Order: sequence, then structure tokens, then C-alpha cells
Amino acid sequence: MSKIKKRRSNGKGSIRQEPNGRWIGQIAIGFKEDGKADRRTKRADTKKEVIEWMAKLKHEILITGYKQRAETSRFDVLYRRWFNQHYAHAKNVYRKNLIERSNRLLDYFGDVEVQKITKELAQEYFNKELERCTRNTVKKSQNLLDSFFEFCQENNHIIKHPTKSIVLKGGNYARNQVKKRKALTDDEMARVDEVLENADLRDKVLITLLFHTGMRPSEVPAISWVDIQDGMLLITKAVKKQVEYEADGWTEKQAYSAVGLPKGSRDGEVKKRAIPISEKLETALVEWKEYQTEHPNPHNLISPQGMAIFMLIAVCVHYGREP
Repeated sequence: MSKIKKRRSNGKGSIRQEPNGRWIGQIAIGFKEDGKADRRTKRADTKKEVIEWMAKLKHEILITGYKQRAETSRFDVLYRRWFNQHYAHAKNVYRKNLIERSNRLLDYFGDVEVQKITKELAQEYFNKELERCTRNTVKKSQNLLDSFFEFCQENNHIIKHPTKSIVLKGGNYARNQVKKRKALTDDEMARVDEVLENADLRDKVLITLLFHTGMRPSEVPAISWVDIQDGMLLITKAVKKQVEYEADGWTEKQAYSAVGLPKGSRDGEVKKRAIPISEKLETALVEWKEYQTEHPNPHNLISPQGMAIFMLIAVCVHYGREP
């Protein structure tokens, strides 16, 4: 009766001798990206060489596996992966705000393994944030962390959710804070008028336009003469910063300005505003129209380059200096 060969158990591979007397070993170490088994083969003169090769290969795979798990369980690696999956199509402005908050989280938690982030460590971060931010702002960071750790739980990176039961204490709600005055006083406005007397005509029209309409700085470069109708200025456009990101979805590739919808517009529906034109503004606009007749600028009422002077004069008024 012939002796039955003992079958090697799963995961140990197969070893056999070829007709030419050499030995061949085969072992599957996982799966490739296309879903097919990743099989490795080794031919040697002796069976011992094949066994030693298999043992060395298993050891290398084991060590690599540990390194990969350690790498992918780091907070910064997992957080960026989660962020790019969930906010890939977020609008530019919203995405930029998210990245700013996320960078603070990454600075604090960095390469800490997510399994080692405890409730106490997260609470310590929130307490530090509450010292310099309102509670509403810190709450947004907490919401980000909550969503991220839910992702970690779903993918078996952690067992216990460390931020779910944290209650923010201290700090102030933005809605309960008394907002400081932002409008200029009559004395400050008088000082602005004094400066404008000797200012360039374009700058004079720009500042008068801003102060007498309350327009946002982003709306000024987008207006044109067709927006003035029946003594009213119609606000239907705004110049906004557009950002393109690198392949990582995080690093800014380039930024540029483009005309878009004004603030408050939703789902393509334009939020229009009609602003009355004061007598003083009308006088300034008539002067500007005469100037543009001699120096044509067919598109915009005020060019984007005029925005810098607004910021300069506002700072000078605040500190009592001449521009």
C-alpha cells in the first residue's frame, strides 16, 4: 500500500519536486489590485532552499504588514484620506474654511495613532481652542472630529469613539457676544472726505461708492453702468476667489478671481439688491462717467485695482494717519 502524501495546510504554500530533480515552491501572499491572487514562485536545487525562501518571504510580509497598519492608523494619514473622500466636491470657500480648521487638528494630533487618542486628549485640545475661539467655532471642529472618528469606527481602526460624549465647557457663544461698532463715526467720515479731496478721481469714486452704498468689496469690481437704473444700483454679481487644488485635494494649486453670484445666492438663484444712489454718490459717478468717456473702460464701472486703496484708507483712518 502506497504512502499517502501529507497535504500542507492553507497559507503554507506548496512544495514539489520537478522531473529534472529540482524543487519548486509556490505560495499566495494576498491579492493584486485587479482582484487576482498574488502568487510567488521559487525554484532551487534543494527542498531546504525552498523552505528557507518561504520562511523569509512570510517574515518580510509580516513586517511590511505591521508597518502598513502603523502607517494607515496615524491620525494625519487617515484624516486626509477621510477629508478627501467626504469633501471632494465642497465649494471653494467652504472647503478653504474646513482646511483651516483641519490644519489646527493636524498640528495638534499629528502622527499620533488614532487608537491612542483618548477622550482626555481630545478634551485637552478643545479646552485650548476655547481659550482663543468662541464655543460655536470650537463646536465646528468637534463636528469634524466626530465625523472622522465615525469613519474610523466603520473601518475598524478604533473600537471606542473618543469625542462622542464630550461636552464643551467655557468659552462664549458668538450670538451672546456684544459686537463692536464697525461703521465709521461722523468725525472719521469727515477725515475720509478730507483725504478724498486730494485723492485720485478713481479712488474718490471708489470710496464714495463703498461708503454710500454699503457694498461688499467683492461686489464693487463686478458692477457696470448697466447696473444703474432709475436712480438705483442693482447688485447681481460679485468677484470671488476661485481655488484649484493639487491631486491630494489639500494643497492649493492656483487661485484666481472670477465673476460669480453675490453672497446669499442659493442653488443658482441670484439674490439681488437695489441700493438708492445718494446725491453725493451721483455727483461722483457723473465725474467718473465723464472721465471714462475720455478714457474708455467699457466693462466695469470700477477696475479691480481700485480695491487696494479702500483697505489703505480704512487703516489710515483707524490709526489717524495720512495715506
